[in-house]
Amino acid sequence: MATTPGTHPDLYVSVLLGGVFSPGKVTLSGHDRPERWETQAAKGQTGYTSVHHGDDVREFVATFFLADLEDVAGWDDFQKILESTVSGPKPKALPCYHPDLVRNRIGDVVVKKIGGFVHDALGGATVAVTFLEYRPPKPKAAAKANASPKPVAKTDPNAVAKAELQGLLDQVQNP
Repeated sequence: MATTPGTHPDLYVSVLLGGVFSPGKVTLSGHDRPERWETQAAKGQTGYTSVHHGDDVREFVATFFLADLEDVAGWDDFQKILESTVSGPKPKALPCYHPDLVRNRIGDVVVKKIGGFVHDALGGATVAVTFLEYRPPKPKAAAKANASPKPVAKTDPNAVAKAELQGLLDQVQNP
């Protein structure tokens, strides 16, 4: 059975960031999976080709609805966790869990922007936080010194089996 807000509502009301559940109720937006494409005009022809360059870093907004004084009071501690991702000389990504983020393979995040409180008339507030997916850099494969390598003679790993098969076929054709 799939996890949905109807079957597991408790999983969808907050995000788990660095092992701590967010206060209030959360709504996510913009947690799409953008791909990086380049469109190139075909040379000497009509039409275009598309070149895929991988996926982009994902950015999304989590809007936290803090309904009462308890939620508002819990926000101060949660904001410290948010700020810990960018408070040092290097970003410190934290694991972030919400079923909708998992669907789009978003795991570790850092904070891009923490919005200000927007108070309502009932003692609650709304706060929007913009997150960036964090993917540490991976080394690229080393470039070869010679851009056009010499062709290497390939040996057929099945050469022995093919020769044996050919010998059997020759025996059957010439009894």
